[in-house]
Amino acid sequence: MALEKIKEANVKKLFIKAFTSDGSTKSLLVDEKMTVVHVTRLLADKNHVRMDPQWAIVEHIPDLYMDVVENLLLWTRESKNTLLFSERADKYDLFLRPEHYILIGSSSEKNADLDDEGRNTLVEEFFSSTGVGVPEVEGHLFLKSEGKKVWKKYYFVLRASGLYYCAKGKSSRSSKDLVCLTTLEVNQVYYGVGWKKKYKAPTDWCFAIKHPHLQAKSSKYIKYLCCDDPETLSQWVMGVRIAKSGSSLLENYRSLVEDLAQEDIDMLASSRSFSIASMAAGGPGGSGGSHTPSQATTPSSESRSLDSCLAPSLADGDDDASSSAGSSSQDTPVNTLGRRPDALKLIDCEVDSLPPPPPELLASTLSLNSLPPPPDEASLPPSAQTTS
Repeated sequence: MALEKIKEANVKKLFIKAFTSDGSTKSLLVDEKMTVVHVTRLLADKNHVRMDPQWAIVEHIPDLYMDVVENLLLWTRESKNTLLFSERADKYDLFLRPEHYILIGSSSEKNADLDDEGRNTLVEEFFSSTGVGVPEVEGHLFLKSEGKKVWKKYYFVLRASGLYYCAKGKSSRSSKDLVCLTTLEVNQVYYGVGWKKKYKAPTDWCFAIKHPHLQAKSSKYIKYLCCDDPETLSQWVMGVRIAKSGSSLLENYRSLVEDLAQEDIDMLASSRSFSIASMAAGGPGGSGGSHTPSQATTPSSESRSLDSCLAPSLADGDDDASSSAGSSSQDTPVNTLGRRPDALKLIDCEVDSLPPPPPELLASTLSLNSLPPPPDEASLPPSAQTTS
């Protein structure tokens, strides 16, 4: 027990503030044991939105003009970095359009048009193979020179061990011609933000690879790269993520989807049980609530009161009838339809306590035309005729 308390005390905790697209913020206390998925779900609850695989936590680094979909405890005290809670279609686009990221390069099925079943099969085959590899992502990219706002174009190839390029300027995939630009074991991939203006990049479709600890702009260990179009950018970034995370990408995605599906099932079952319970409570045999109606206001109690008041007059009016009824009930077998109820007990009741009779209404007539015509004045006696 004491060791558990010591371990709990050593857990690093951090108070964070996450921004949303409308500029509002939500504060949250997190610790190093929490996963990104857990924190994302907490922020979804705080923002009153339905959790979806596209929701992501984005780290924005304004000093480096970058953002990434992770990291927290590595910020410095003076850091201007912020967290954004936003929807990112590129987060799990790999499993929605796998042919866009897997069937590339020299694949014979490149540009294949797949249905949902074909996409699922493609994902299964790619991640179920022994030692998940990386997509054949390769092509020309612009590389920023160290310390300069100069960009040079090289032929790059993605490997499981890192990112390589051909320094001689030719399009070669041969190992002897490739030079390792950076490894991927500890480094992460970041999107470039506003590099065309800041670093004179050829296009706006940029990404960088660096260690999470690096926060300085002048670090030579940050590799700046630029693509020709957004499609190429998404393929390179997803390729680096697959090379780093492998099958854990698929496991995390499936775990989240299954949890959300189970929540929907539980919510549906709960709503159905609540509806059935409400119907049972409001039905003929159920009780609509815990309140018991007063006897003075129920129709059955009024009927009993009226019968009890009329019972003495009926009994006084015909003693023979009551005695005849009593003898008849004795002759009738038990539990038969001919059995009559026992005579009501005579009680004293004042007629004044009875409710007044209802007023006569014209609602019982079909129309005014059905009323009898008024009598002719000639047929009336002289005393009833009007005088002019």
